[in-house]
Amino acid sequence: MKTVIVRYGELFLKSGPVSRNFENALIGSIRLCLEKRKYAIRRERGRIFIECRGADAVAKKIARLPGVTSTSPAIATSAETGEMIRAAVQLARGVLRHGKSFAVRARRHGKHPFTSMEINAKIGAAILKKIDGVRVNLASPEVEIHVEIRGDRAFVYTDIIPGTGGLPLGTQGRIVALMTGDMQDALAAYLMMKRGAVVIPLFVHSGTGNSNEALRKVRKQVKALRAIDP
Repeated sequence: MKTVIVRYGELFLKSGPVSRNFENALIGSIRLCLEKRKYAIRRERGRIFIECRGADAVAKKIARLPGVTSTSPAIATSAETGEMIRAAVQLARGVLRHGKSFAVRARRHGKHPFTSMEINAKIGAAILKKIDGVRVNLASPEVEIHVEIRGDRAFVYTDIIPGTGGLPLGTQGRIVALMTGDMQDALAAYLMMKRGAVVIPLFVHSGTGNSNEALRKVRKQVKALRAIDP
């Protein structure tokens, strides 16, 4: 099974207790997204790690949630140099082709007997040795292989999926939003959801033909808004 890395940023601007409440709200939203899957969740400062099957699809789904800045499906391994090299080469085989350029971007959190630059060099050398026809380009690579090292664990990935950002749903209470079918109403509802509000859509039907058409538009808009609401 792969691991999904979930990143969140704005929560750090809050005080300790408020930040923890916001993290709990975000984890609650994530659990709702994963209710039909087997998974394990672990949190660290600035990160939530989800071990599950179908990590690629899960990463895309969770990236839509308010409060998430980005996600990445990753290979989890130990922070032992040989294990990180094996994981990176395994990942590189799936994304690098003859003639492609790449770069390794390692980041460390904690104390280790190696530097990030040393890991970059060792993994890069191993990829060049194992995969024919590829080349290193640190300035503008076609593929970036990221290695995030945290304590005794490491996570290797290539994709960084942009998230919705903002604050987790439910952290700013509930709001009733009047929906008329106008796109401005849908946009306002989306922006309120992005700021952490649970939006309850309200439509007033006048009984006319125009109202029927407006209701059709509202239903379509509400369906689109549900993409960011688990």
